[in-house]
Amino acid sequence: MSALPITDIFRHNHWANLRLFDACIALDDAVLDRTTIGTYGTIRQIFWHLAGAEAWYLRFFTGAPFSWDDWEGDAVQQPLSAVRSSMDASGQAFVELAASIPAGMDLEEVLEDGTRKIRPANHFLTQAINHATEHRQEIKTILTQQGIVPPELDSWTFFFGE
Repeated sequence: MSALPITDIFRHNHWANLRLFDACIALDDAVLDRTTIGTYGTIRQIFWHLAGAEAWYLRFFTGAPFSWDDWEGDAVQQPLSAVRSSMDASGQAFVELAASIPAGMDLEEVLEDGTRKIRPANHFLTQAINHATEHRQEIKTILTQQGIVPPELDSWTFFFGE
């Protein structure tokens, strides 16, 4: 596939996010607004949260402005289709970014209380993958509990079409 394994990891993440989204977008609101114990929220809320989190992680690398108000609360009442373009853009950005991060790169995080923390860039890359994987599984759990078979998102399917 690509020269750097981390690039393929982010290519898979991008593909899995969009594949699951595309499988859910045609579902009716009753399905999208369901949740189950142990998950972040409804399918709709999880997709909005996932898209917002990817934009938030990217801002550490790009310096792009970010506000959680765009991703939570009233924002979640917008059509779910509004999230896909953001997920696509952030997914592509991470693929490009992953290949260009120099070893040992650090980033500054400013906490809510104003405290500044220096963190390794790999922390944000790892968190982006882990976070997306966890939330995709939550969505798949909600779907299966409603009798809906979610798409295969594993790396075997991504790399080999199995």
